[in-house]
Amino acid sequence: VRTDDVLWDIGANIGCLSLPLVRKHPGLRLVAFEPSPAAAHQFLLNAALNRIPAELVTAPLADTIRYEYLHLKFSRNSGQNSLRPWDKVAYDARIHVLCDAADRAVRDAGLPIPSLVKLDVEQFEDQVLAGMREILGRPKVRLLVFECMKASSPERFATIAGLLDGAGFRIEEITPPPGKPVENFVARRS
Repeated sequence: VRTDDVLWDIGANIGCLSLPLVRKHPGLRLVAFEPSPAAAHQFLLNAALNRIPAELVTAPLADTIRYEYLHLKFSRNSGQNSLRPWDKVAYDARIHVLCDAADRAVRDAGLPIPSLVKLDVEQFEDQVLAGMREILGRPKVRLLVFECMKASSPERFATIAGLLDGAGFRIEEITPPPGKPVENFVARRS
């Protein structure tokens, strides 16, 4: 982490990954994206309780500006909130949300270009990355960490890999803890 870095936490949930990172690196500028009203509220509380400066965007990112349903879990695992619901998950509600493309948000809303990106949006990563093609082409962006269930979604992973490879990134798998099915990856600028 460098002193002038900007971290985009896309799918921030309650901030359990990005807020401790900013606490450890106080110069890091954090822009968090969290569309779930309950998780966004908790994110802001956690940031305030820890006196961590953070900017919060409640519009989910996608490839274009459009409405989608956000499927919400109220109990147990709010990390399963998703624009692309999981097959075997019982969701408690769904709400209409207006998605935005990251490239447009930087261009028209003045969001800073990230140097570091954490992307965890439950099966919607390909859509988010498609909406940030211009950003990915910028040399300032040097690292992305993302989740993708490669084994169960090989087509989605191929799309993600194509977008990142085309922007000059190389992808490596992060070795998961034993017994964990989650597949996480890091993409570094070549």
